[in-house]
Amino acid sequence: HSLVRVQPPQPFRKPLIFNGFFDFRGNCMQNIADEIYKKSILLDNKSVSWADVYYAVKENFFPADIVKDYAFHTVETNSSDDVYEILVSENPAEAFDMLETQMRRQQQINEKQRERSLRLIRFLVLKNILNENSDALFEKAAIVYEDMGCPEDMDSFVYYMPNKDGYKPEKHTKKENKDRMLTFMKKFLDNEENALNLNQ
Repeated sequence: HSLVRVQPPQPFRKPLIFNGFFDFRGNCMQNIADEIYKKSILLDNKSVSWADVYYAVKENFFPADIVKDYAFHTVETNSSDDVYEILVSENPAEAFDMLETQMRRQQQINEKQRERSLRLIRFLVLKNILNENSDALFEKAAIVYEDMGCPEDMDSFVYYMPNKDGYKPEKHTKKENKDRMLTFMKKFLDNEENALNLNQ
């Protein structure tokens, strides 16, 4: 399914949006957004490319200062003029503009690359949420679901979405319901890891 931003499904109505993150209480969600979209998720993963960093910023998942951070992070293995140009940039916006120019020159700005980058970002963010194993695991997963445009392939582990297989959560314990969604989430991540060729 295409990862295109759309309004979340009912029962949510006219959510306030803060920097791309939905806030149904009307409160600032920057703290929880920072918990979900940690820069280390991209900086510490060898599967991430410059194109992924570009779309992470372009689609407002990560702040522009991650461009320069990524340049510092990769300078030892990639000492090209393009990387040094970004390193000496004066501010995050300028660094991003330089990266965009480089992406256009290399013809890496296209829908196919965008789809793959967003899919990888989604995988890495959800994998990090799962590994943290916090009490708010499913709440955070639901925010990613909404930010990604409510893709149908995530429905099974989004806590407020209806079940499609006749499962009756009210007939099960809270733990049983959580364990069921956790199984679906792990299966989804396994499938995505294979689809993205990350297990090679």
